[in-house]
Amino acid sequence: MNEGAVVTRLSTTPVRDRPTWIAYAQMCCYAWFLYSFGATLALLRDEQGTSRSVSSVHASLLAFGGLLGGLLAARVIDRWGRGHVVRIATIATAAGILVYTAPGGLPVTLSGIFFAGFAGAILLISLNAFILDHQGEAGPSSLTESTALASFAGLIAPLVVGIGVATLLGWRFGMWSVVVAFVITEIIRGRQVAVFGQAGGVARHHDGRHLPRRVYWTLAALMCFLATEFSLTFWGADLLRERCNFGPAAAASSLAAVVGGMFIGRSFGSRLAIRFNTESILKGSIVLALFGFALA
Repeated sequence: MNEGAVVTRLSTTPVRDRPTWIAYAQMCCYAWFLYSFGATLALLRDEQGTSRSVSSVHASLLAFGGLLGGLLAARVIDRWGRGHVVRIATIATAAGILVYTAPGGLPVTLSGIFFAGFAGAILLISLNAFILDHQGEAGPSSLTESTALASFAGLIAPLVVGIGVATLLGWRFGMWSVVVAFVITEIIRGRQVAVFGQAGGVARHHDGRHLPRRVYWTLAALMCFLATEFSLTFWGADLLRERCNFGPAAAASSLAAVVGGMFIGRSFGSRLAIRFNTESILKGSIVLALFGFALA
């Protein structure tokens, strides 16, 4: 089968061809950036000598940049094609990370994380859409596979940040590693951008209007889960430093526990969905999440 051909078959087993592996790798890179960023917040605050309130603006700008990127993603994809957008967004995300880690004051780090969040959201949306289109009936299975791999990358990221803090490499080493990885994925991709979607070649399956009511309930539940996840990711290091007297390196590394739980949940969640009703799984996961958050 030609790697450039869209997979249109009834099998739900993903075809792991070259474009799919590149998409997987870039989703892993984005997850690495996201969770290493959470591990560096407290370290950057120590370095800049700012308060927690000021430091939290970094996370807010990351989210705001992601919101703007999400709103504009469909338009830029329609105009320039998903393949070119993926390439530009990859380079832009790496550039934003470099600005965030550049020696400088608060305006520099804030602008860098905003730009990385903006470009990263466009990249993530483009990759998810590509996987669904490219894999056909196997799209949902492939997405589950990609998120599991991304969780594993996110599991390693805080550990690398912690290793950098504990050695002469410094906390920036963890984020510079993903910049190198982003560049490598684009080198491997080469000129093969058309397979990811050309301008005007991406079909719209829905205009996004008049969605069923249950979609909005699902989004509301998802936002609650994400709020819990990022509360722990962005403030978990502070929690460990205050309550457990962890050092900066140990606190940053221990954030891997949060992403490790996500990796286990994503790896086995799809298997549970085969045997049990998804409504029951959702209710059970909400109860478990509430218990875990209260315990934390």
